[in-house]
Amino acid sequence: MSALMFRLVSDLRARWRSRLLLTAAVAGVCSVVLMLAAGAYRTSSVADRYERSIGLDFDATVIQGTGVPMTEEVRSLPAVRRAESYTFVFGGLASMDSHESTSALVFAGFEQAIGARLVRGRSADPSTGNEFVATPSFMEETGAELGARFRLSTFTQEQGDSNQFGSSEPAGPTIIGTLVGVVDGPQMIEFPTPIAVFPRRLLDQSGIGVSQTGVVVELAAGADLLRLRTELDALPGGANLSIDSAEVISPAMRRAISAQAWGSWFLAIAAAIAATAALGQVLTRQLRLSTPERTTLTAIGFTDRQILAEVSARAALPIVIGGLVGAALSVAGSGWFPVGYVRPIEPSPGPLVQWEAFPIMVGTLMVAVLVWVVVWSYRSQAGVRAVRPSPTLDAIAGFASPAAGLGVRFAFTRASRERGSVRATMAGVALTLAGLVAAVTFGASVGRLIDEPFRYGSNFDVALGDNGGQAIDPVLASNLRDDPDVTSLMFYAVAEAHAGASTVLLSGLEAVRGTGTPVVLSGKLPITADEIALGRVTAHDLGVGVGDSIELVGPTGLQSFHVTGLVVVSGFGRNDGIGKGGVVMLPGLAR
Repeated sequence: MSALMFRLVSDLRARWRSRLLLTAAVAGVCSVVLMLAAGAYRTSSVADRYERSIGLDFDATVIQGTGVPMTEEVRSLPAVRRAESYTFVFGGLASMDSHESTSALVFAGFEQAIGARLVRGRSADPSTGNEFVATPSFMEETGAELGARFRLSTFTQEQGDSNQFGSSEPAGPTIIGTLVGVVDGPQMIEFPTPIAVFPRRLLDQSGIGVSQTGVVVELAAGADLLRLRTELDALPGGANLSIDSAEVISPAMRRAISAQAWGSWFLAIAAAIAATAALGQVLTRQLRLSTPERTTLTAIGFTDRQILAEVSARAALPIVIGGLVGAALSVAGSGWFPVGYVRPIEPSPGPLVQWEAFPIMVGTLMVAVLVWVVVWSYRSQAGVRAVRPSPTLDAIAGFASPAAGLGVRFAFTRASRERGSVRATMAGVALTLAGLVAAVTFGASVGRLIDEPFRYGSNFDVALGDNGGQAIDPVLASNLRDDPDVTSLMFYAVAEAHAGASTVLLSGLEAVRGTGTPVVLSGKLPITADEIALGRVTAHDLGVGVGDSIELVGPTGLQSFHVTGLVVVSGFGRNDGIGKGGVVMLPGLAR
C-alpha cells in the first residue's frame, strides 16, 4: 500500500463520523442545485417533448383567411404527403338541459391540428357531424359530463362576413351535438376560452358560415416550403393562402416557456455558485492539513504535490459519493417541474431523468467543487508550508540510513507563517451575489414586460371587431369617431403577403386620433402607400433594416415597399405581434 493510500485509509477510519457528515452535507446541497438545474432543462425542453408525444410530424400550416376550406385542394398538391385541417365555425353552443348559452368557440376538423390531445373519453366519430370534443375550460364553464347534449346554432356566411356573428339571431342550420371527449394542450393555456371541436363532416351541411381555416401539412419526400409556395400560387385563389409554422405550440407560447426556463436557469446557476463556494469553503477547512502535520510530512520526504494530492483525494470521496446521492435525490424532486402555466404541457409528469444532460450537470457540479478545494488548498499551501532543507542536505539525507535521514530532515525543516482564507471567502460571496443579482434582474425585467403591455404592442384599452368578420359595422365605426370619450382611435385592416416562402402578416393602419399608434423602436411609421414598418423579428428573418427595400407578393401581385422603421406591431387577428409582421397605411394595404 502506498504512503498516500495508507494515510487516506487511516484518516477515514479515524474520522469516519465527520466524513459521513461532510458527505451528507454535500448530498443535501447538490440535490437542491441539481433539482433546480434539471428543472430548468426540463422546462426548456417541454415544448419539443410535447410535440413528439402527440406524434405529429407536420412541416407547415397553410392558412386560409376566409371562404370554403381548401383542404382537399391542398391535400392534392404533389408537394404534400399528408394534410389535416381545422376551421372556425360561426356558431354557438347551448345546453339542451339548462338551455344556457356557452362562450365556446366552435371548430370543425382535426383536434390534434390545433395542438390538442385527448385526455378523457374518446374522439368524435369522423363519419358523423353530431359529436364533439371540448376543452377543460368548456367542462368547467358548463359543468357538463361526457354524454351531455348541446344545441349548435350557426350563422350563415353572409352574417359572418358582415360582422353579425354574436350580434344578431343565427340564421344557419341547427345541429344537436353530443359531448364524447375532453382534449387539452398548450393552446388551451394560451387561449383559455372554451373550445368545442366537431368532425370536418359538420361542414357538409350547407348554410354554415366559416372563417379562418388552418391546414397542417406534411411535405412529400424532397419537397420544401418554396415548392409548396409555388404550388399554392398555382391554385385558384392560392395567392390568398399563407404559410406559417406547423408548431403545435405557438411562437408566443414558446417565448413564454423560454422566459420561465431562463429564469429557472439563472436561479440554478446562482444556487450552483453559492453551493460551490459554500461546499468548497467547508471542505477546504475540514480537510486541509494542519501546519504541524504538513511540517511533519515534508520532513519525512513528502513533496508539495503529494501533500496537495492527499488533500484532493480526501475531498474527492465526499464530493463523489455525496454528489451521486444528491443526484438520486434530485431525480425524486424533478417531478415538481415545470411549474406554473407550463406544467400542463409536460407530457411525462413525475420524476424524469433526461440522460442527454443530467450526467453532465452532475459531473460539472462535482468538478467545480473539487476544483475549488484544490485551488484554495494550493493557495493556502503556498502561504502555509514547511520550508524544506537545502538541496545539499536533502541529498545527504537520501544517502544516509532511514533513521539518520529522518533526523536530518526534522532538524533542518521549519514552519512558515500561516495564511488565512479571507480571499476565498470574499470570492465565494462575490460570485454568489453576482448570480443572485442576475436572477433578480432577469425576474424584474420579465415582471416589467408583463405589467407594461405596451412593451409587446398592447397600447390600447379595447379592441373591437376582431371576431372573424370581413368588416366592422359602419355604424359602430361612426359612433367611435364621434365619441369624445374615445381619446385614441386606430382602425386596422389585416392582410397577408409573402416574400419567398416566408409569410408577412400586414396591418393596414388608419390613425384617426390619439397616441395609440404602434411603438416605434427605430426609424418612423409609414406615411405613404409604398412605405412599411416591420416588426424586429420579421425584419431579422427577411434580412432587411431601416432604409432598405422589400418586395412582397399579395393578391394584386408583386409590390415594392420602402422600410421606414422597426415597430412593435399590435396584435390583431392571426398576428400576435411581439416582433412579427408589418404595418402599412390603409392605401398601402390595398396595393
